[in-house]
Amino acid sequence: MNIEIQGGSSDSDLTLELQLLPKPIGIVVFGPHTFTKCAAYSLIFMELPGTVKDPKRSAFRTVFQNNGNILILMDEDDSCSPVLRKTLFTALKNAGAESLVGVYAKPSLDAASTDTWLSSPESLQRFSNQVRRMEENPPTLEGLERLIIVTK
Repeated sequence: MNIEIQGGSSDSDLTLELQLLPKPIGIVVFGPHTFTKCAAYSLIFMELPGTVKDPKRSAFRTVFQNNGNILILMDEDDSCSPVLRKTLFTALKNAGAESLVGVYAKPSLDAASTDTWLSSPESLQRFSNQVRRMEENPPTLEGLERLIIVTK
């Protein structure tokens, strides 16, 4: 997995960058459904102590008040919408996140050769549409402390 960090002091040390940020942290992992996206989600959960995975929005404030971090895995369709991404980041900030981090699992049509779930023509077409939508609406650093781009 290749990592590029925008807005940080390191180009590729994900663990270090997350540890240096003011806590609590709201982290959102987004992009089409790929092995890389799932691997990034798992890596962050293992490397950042005190992280709660995918709590309900009504629990955001409680998690942050208890000095926890929040890690959210957006589904592939919501990931393609810049409005939904921004809405989620705003909800995290309003609930008390001191730092916001976006983790973009940058899609590649080459993923079709290794992700077995893309074996049917329908799933490959859906994936291709998600890649196109992400390319049309790529994430930016705006409003975030870090934008982490992971690729295969």
